[in-house]
Amino acid sequence: MESGPLSPWLYAGLIEVRLPAICAETRHMHAALSARINKTDRNDAPGIAQMMRVGLFKPVHVKTPASQQRRLLLTSRKLLQRKAYDIESDLRGQLRNFGLKVGVVGAVGFEQRVRDLVLDLPFVAAVILPLLEARAALRTQLAKLHKMPLEQVRTDPVCRRLMTALEVGPVVALTNRTCVDNPALVAVARKSEISATLHASAKLLPWVVCTSIWRSVSTTCSALVF
Repeated sequence: MESGPLSPWLYAGLIEVRLPAICAETRHMHAALSARINKTDRNDAPGIAQMMRVGLFKPVHVKTPASQQRRLLLTSRKLLQRKAYDIESDLRGQLRNFGLKVGVVGAVGFEQRVRDLVLDLPFVAAVILPLLEARAALRTQLAKLHKMPLEQVRTDPVCRRLMTALEVGPVVALTNRTCVDNPALVAVARKSEISATLHASAKLLPWVVCTSIWRSVSTTCSALVF
């Protein structure tokens, strides 16, 4: 199958019923099928089948359902956090137009500070107060989503091991746990990257040596002349 929004769900279902499933990289497929005159889903299906038959595809790793659930939690938490920050930033900017400056205030005292500023401006208060209520609702739901990663990290040995590193908290540890779904694949990719780097360095080594020798000779000659 070709990678897409429903690929993780379809892949997991096929694997669950013990059917062989391979997820192919989308851009590689698109580059191979872009030469078709009438490019439609119906016409692409035989082309994809032919590429799979002869092996002209690049398989990609499909995240496990557990990794997809962790990703859903982290992205949802980040979404609520970003929207709450957007409302706070917008309130600060809008109030400046009326000479009202919120100043340095924490998340807890932000709402009361804004209410005190718009107390003598009825129209501004009528517009600002609904935004404060929306921010409060976002903050309430954000607190619920923030507790869920903490509970998962508490029972995950990999995350607890990652948190022993400096400056690594629960969210960072769970994010790494979500991204690195299969550490074995990372090890293989790392070996390939190191091999490619060493191969490129071996090609450049003679030029580096020659450049170093030339610089040494130039420096010596300059010292002798002057």
